[in-house]
Amino acid sequence: SLSSSHKQQLWLLTLFSTARKFEYFARHCYPDHSREACTRFDAIIHAQATHALGVSLDDDQFATARLALPRRYRGAGLRRMVDIAPAAFCGAMVQAVPAFLDVWADATNPASGVTQRGMLELPQVERTVGRNSFVDMQQHGWRAYQLPSSGAGSLPPPLQGQAFRRCWLLLQQEAGIATGAGPNGDRPTSVLHLPPEEAWPTARRSAGRLCLNMQKDLTDDLEAHRYDVLKMQINVRHRSDRAVRLFRSLNRNSSAWVAALAGGYGLCKTGEWVEITSRFFGVQSLICAGLVARSARLLGH
Repeated sequence: SLSSSHKQQLWLLTLFSTARKFEYFARHCYPDHSREACTRFDAIIHAQATHALGVSLDDDQFATARLALPRRYRGAGLRRMVDIAPAAFCGAMVQAVPAFLDVWADATNPASGVTQRGMLELPQVERTVGRNSFVDMQQHGWRAYQLPSSGAGSLPPPLQGQAFRRCWLLLQQEAGIATGAGPNGDRPTSVLHLPPEEAWPTARRSAGRLCLNMQKDLTDDLEAHRYDVLKMQINVRHRSDRAVRLFRSLNRNSSAWVAALAGGYGLCKTGEWVEITSRFFGVQSLICAGLVARSARLLGH
């Protein structure tokens, strides 16, 4: 089997394929509904990764945390689906909601006609948020979609809008960001400092055109926070602590093995592979385990 004879190949298969199989489900379900399934999926992936790495990280909280962090944060990039799901859901909402409703030439005049058809016929949503509310999501659309309408006979916001707001506030709570607070001076956030009714991804250029990716912005903010938390936990330990010395010795080249293709100079024998992973995560080396507590015989004696 791959777990016994081709661990490196199994790791690459896990990292780049198997671990991503559940993301579509996470993007299109409320996080409250998908959390249990994501947790079960993560347990399966963790077991597969353990076989692929050849070492167990279960008894080392720092190694387990680094397994889920990206390479730029001294991790292995095997993100947990339970961590991805809220950002994935918000990213899907940002892509889908603006195209829900028809765009009218004149929102106050039904006879003006529709200039752009929406992908859904949701008259109940249009009655709640108002016509053309989604033309400018950042300034008005999200506010209308998440907060009750004003005036007499106000209607509650749609369930999807409530779910987005609840999810956003929970992510802010995890990152220790107060609603509406400005960007953190030590590590500025991309989007999480915004209140949910003003949420909008950062515009960036890709292949010569502007792209919006809320899932990436949220994931960047959250992983930066998780890395800061890990650093604080390590920094309170004595500098002679093994975890401290290991963490400080790592650099961006230390994780080159994570994505190295299993061919040519990148191909590792099983024993070499297990030694690389054990050293990277700071767990007991299987090669050295047999030498522990054994005396050394000196030559000539």
